[in-house]
Amino acid sequence: MATNTLIITSDKKDVTQGETADQVRKFLESQVLTRYSVTRADAMQLVALPSLQRLILVCPSVEIAQEAMTAKARHPDLESLQFRFSVADTTLDSRKQYLKLPPKQSMFLVSPPTSPPPEFDYSRLEETPNREKGLAPVSHHSQTSAAQPAEQALLSTGHYVLLETPRASITLDCCTRDTDAGDEPATDHVSVSGVRTGMPPRSIFDDVED
Repeated sequence: MATNTLIITSDKKDVTQGETADQVRKFLESQVLTRYSVTRADAMQLVALPSLQRLILVCPSVEIAQEAMTAKARHPDLESLQFRFSVADTTLDSRKQYLKLPPKQSMFLVSPPTSPPPEFDYSRLEETPNREKGLAPVSHHSQTSAAQPAEQALLSTGHYVLLETPRASITLDCCTRDTDAGDEPATDHVSVSGVRTGMPPRSIFDDVED
């Protein structure tokens, strides 16, 4: 069955080499293109496939392909070449045609998040601590309007100021003790130095003078 495509092969040499391909080109120009009007819009194509060691001749029509086959039989210089028709016609189209993918379900994979993220601005510096004054801690000192700055100022029964600072004051809740007159707060030695707190132990070298 004749088609518009011819497959050119040879058992003796590689038809894709420059000399053989040039010989086929000259044959087509002298024996075929002189008898048929072939324009650029519908040109004849000679394609070399080196990996398959063959040439593919795509003609504008089946009639021109048959003429090339007949002219080859009358051309003794091409006896070492075999011309055969392809199984089907070749459609000449400048557009690229790709195989369509079958129905599918897509799954998109991405890289795991990095630390820090890619958009992280390394030029930014950490903000300084907040220097605005917040709420003062609740204490007996703040609850008493007549509080005095003295270290032993009496705030209420059993409460005394041990240390007063601009930010907060340290107060002392005294335990009561039994006396002849009744329970009274233990006010003896109510000072910072006389109160047992969780301060670090004194060193034997604290009293050593230089």
